Amino acid sequence: MFLHVIIDGRNVQQSRSPNADERELVEAIARWATEHARTPIVAVVYGGTYEGNGPGVFEHDERTVVVATEGEPSGDVIVREVEELRSESEPVIVATSDAALRTRVETLGAKVIGGDSFLRTVLP
Repeated sequence: MFLHVIIDGRNVQQSRSPNADERELVEAIARWATEHARTPIVAVVYGGTYEGNGPGVFEHDERTVVVATEGEPSGDVIVREVEELRSESEPVIVATSDAALRTRVETLGAKVIGGDSFLRTVLP
């Protein structure tokens, strides 16, 4: 059983002033993921585009992927992924400061960490 981490990218990115840029955040998350062996894949979900590209899935490295959801709210993509993982009894942590998304994923059994708290972990 692996721990899955899903990050509400734009929300987390904007939870600190000044905002971290997309690449800086993804690279920090990738470094963090390599230090946590129980975390096989870290998904960073961006509503809209990622670095001007999207929609699509972009592999940052072997453990970190970026999902750009242009045309679909990122929260809906995150909820769908949590539903799938929880249906297989996989543990999931979602990083977001969006109260509505927090409620949706906690109802499905995911744990939630606030965006600013998560940023302090990956960008000390």
